Amino acid sequence: INAEYMGITSCTRGRGSGPAQMEATTLVDNFLADLDDLGDDFDEAPAVALPVVPMDVDIAAESMKHKHVDQVVTVYGSQRLRNHLQHVEHLAALPDGGNLDEEQQHSIIVESNVLSVDIDNEILAVHKFVRDIYIKKFPELETLVLNPLDYLRVVQIIGNETDLTLVDLTAILPSATVMVVQVTGSTTSGKPLEPDELERVMEACDVALHLEDDKRKILAYVESRMATVAPNVSALLG
Repeated sequence: INAEYMGITSCTRGRGSGPAQMEATTLVDNFLADLDDLGDDFDEAPAVALPVVPMDVDIAAESMKHKHVDQVVTVYGSQRLRNHLQHVEHLAALPDGGNLDEEQQHSIIVESNVLSVDIDNEILAVHKFVRDIYIKKFPELETLVLNPLDYLRVVQIIGNETDLTLVDLTAILPSATVMVVQVTGSTTSGKPLEPDELERVMEACDVALHLEDDKRKILAYVESRMATVAPNVSALLG
């Protein structure tokens, strides 16, 4: 269309008045009329409603969904866990694990495995509880420290500290990750937690780490009995 228009324009400029000029003028008028009609079509097109994406997320309201870590745990502090821990610790202190028969050994190991899975799930629940609160302080941290327990340990050490060069994370994270966390922490958009928020976070971290310690005790007993319960598997795996 541009080439045709340019040709028409040059034609009108290069010739005088006459039939050829009138014909060219008519073509130009028709071209401009077509453009006007095209513009009218766009004006009359129905408006498309675009989805409205909320820009602000009320993080405080989300974190208050569960006000205390006790609301997200069921295994921690339960009679079931206490009884099992007392049982395995008692058996571990006896010669030959208490000389239990095969059925008793199997029952204890099965319950130990079930409890270990339940503890893992509960640690994940506590991790989410802490993350939903601590995102206000350090929103980028969850993308830098992916392991739930490491995340909780890091949160426990950082707390409300704003200068991350003052905290030592080398016992938890590789040196390269420590550097990334410190650099990101110096530019984070996060804000310090309120005292009650920080208290809830720290208590939840303690719960998760205590659960991990309980799991370690349970697995230590299972490992000590594997040579008796499954000697072939133990010999194969070492």
